[in-house]
Parts: sequence; structure tokens; C-alpha cells
Amino acid sequence: MLLCTPTPVFANGFGISPSSAELEVPKDGSTTYDFITSGFTGTVTIGLEDIPLSYGPHSIDITDGETITVTFYGDGTNNIYEGKITFLASLGEQVAAGIKVRLTVHVNMTTEVLPPPAVGGGASGSGGGPIGQPPIFSNISTCGLTEASANICWGTDKFSTSQVEYWSSPSLLSVRSHYLVREHLVRLIDLTPGTIYYYRVMSQGYASAVATSEVYSFTTLEELSIVEPSPPEPVKPEPIVPEPVEPIEPTKLPPPAPPVPEPEQGINWGLIAGIVVGLALVVGGLVWWRRRRT
Repeated sequence: MLLCTPTPVFANGFGISPSSAELEVPKDGSTTYDFITSGFTGTVTIGLEDIPLSYGPHSIDITDGETITVTFYGDGTNNIYEGKITFLASLGEQVAAGIKVRLTVHVNMTTEVLPPPAVGGGASGSGGGPIGQPPIFSNISTCGLTEASANICWGTDKFSTSQVEYWSSPSLLSVRSHYLVREHLVRLIDLTPGTIYYYRVMSQGYASAVATSEVYSFTTLEELSIVEPSPPEPVKPEPIVPEPVEPIEPTKLPPPAPPVPEPEQGINWGLIAGIVVGLALVVGGLVWWRRRRT
């Protein structure tokens, strides 16, 4: 029996370009980069050295000259990593060739880069949808309303950019965020209190057309007028008018009563007579008592 199998292209001339790359990755988001292959058809296993980031794909089947789109996910911190991304070409279980590309990865929230769309066929968008198909919106809403600001939130079915067109008059555009995300939030500031605003959201996936939503509206809160209480008027003290004091007439006291003369004390002859009689009796008794004894 004759078995016919496809003839593989061996990796003697396997190559990857570019040979080095510098990436900007948002620390809580992702970005993609394209590596163009040459001289190989088969399975390529992808790995990172000295760069502790999540990425994908880890393995992919390619044909000669195909572009490999790799997605890098931030690790939540501000860091600069220098390392390599490795491409191991294998035929069955045998590694045919390996290529290393130098990488410098800046993980931060300040630089926003939307990578250019892939050149050549075969790559897939970073959000899972086909290339060229615009993102599909969901859950468009307004939250966090104040007198001068509003948050516009929405979701998309693929990783894409974020931008809002809004107006009361004239039309304005928010700053475009090139982070490729699926949950979007754009904060509008410097709005006028108590005003109706109209808006529509816009997102663009990797290598896709721009999607624009229908028009929505919101009304900013009325500005609260704070009336400061006027300070109380100072209380003027009323003058104290002294009440007239009637002069007090001196009380006329009655003249003092004349002193009562003490009665003149006369000589108590009875007392004297009693004393004389008593002495006489005592003397007479003594005389009589002596005579009897003699």
C-alpha cells in the first residue's frame, strides 16, 4: 500500500523578524505584537525568558511566511523587563530549530500604544473576533454623575480602544484610550451643571474597523447654591437709666421718757429693833448660864 503524506518544509531556513522589539504594555491591560515567520511550515512553540508576563498563544500551527500575533498582558505593576521571546519550530516531537528575539517590555499606565494591524493573512484579532469585524457593544450606561462630570461605561466582545463623542453644543471628543480592553470607562469632565448632554461611544479592535454606538443622553446635576447665612447683627446694649430714688425723710422718734426716780429708801427700824432684842436675849442667856455653874 502506498501512503501519500504531505512533505513538511524543514526548518533549515527557519527565521523570525524582527530580531528585537520594544513593547509598551498597560499594567492592567494588554497589547499585541506581530512576528513574521519564514522558511517553516509546522508547529511553533512560544515561550518567554526573564519576562514574567502572561502571554498567548503558547503554541501555534503556521505555514511559511505566516505572521504570528502574540498578546502580552500586564502584571499590575510598573516595571521594565528585558528578556527574550523564543520560537521553537518542531516536526512531530523533534525540535527542528529555535529562534530567540530580544524584548524590552515597559509595563506602565502612561504610554498608550495601539499596535499596527498585521500585514499578511492568517492572524487573528486579540479579542477573539475575526479581523476586520468591528467590536459589538453591550451595557452602555452613564454612572457617577455630578454637576461637572460623568462616567460613560460599556462592554465589547473583543479587546478594543475606548473613546466617547459628546456634546450639548458643539460636539467634543474625549481623549482616545488605546488600551485594548473589554470593559470600558471614560470620564467626562468640565461639564456644565444642569445640562443635557448627548453622546455615543466608539471602539476599535486590533486590526478592525471602528464601531460607533447609537446616541444616548444624560443630564448633569444641578449646581447647589449654597447661601451663607449673614452674620447676626451686633446687639446694641440698651442704656441703663437709673430709677429716681426718693429721698428718705428722717424718722421722727418720740422724745425719750423721763427717768423714773428711784424711791428713797428709809431706815428699817423694825429690823434694827429685832437685832437689838436678839442680842439682848443672847447676852442674858449667857449670864444666866454662868451663874448656875457657879
